[in-house]
Amino acid sequence: MHRDIKIENVLIKKINHNKYQSKIIDFGISRVLSKNESLQAKYGTFANLPPEIIKNEEYTHNIDIWNLGIIGFFMLYKKHPFNSIKKKELEKKIINEEIVFDKSNEVNKNLVMIVERCLERNKYIRPDSDELIKYIDYL
Repeated sequence: MHRDIKIENVLIKKINHNKYQSKIIDFGISRVLSKNESLQAKYGTFANLPPEIIKNEEYTHNIDIWNLGIIGFFMLYKKHPFNSIKKKELEKKIINEEIVFDKSNEVNKNLVMIVERCLERNKYIRPDSDELIKYIDYL
């Protein structure tokens, strides 16, 4: 589990005119967990923390899926889904505020669906990496 996937920790290299390669960097706070193991320590960039970390609940690998959703949202809309300079206000937004997805013709609807799934607040419903790959392959 990386625990701090964010746009600044993703490198993108252009391979040719329509192919890119991405790499995740900065594994300083990452952990290797078994499938059934969970953690409770607060790590990561605050604005990108999933609700379960803010609520001091145990979490598993799928916190990285939440972070991929944050990156996907930023790539789609050029903004962060939760904005506030006040920590408590930001916590409330991450836990409660409806995430507004623009589903106009200018935005890839399949990508929006993937990001919506990644930003599922319920950690038990949010997909794990295997489910996410199957979902992407299906599209």
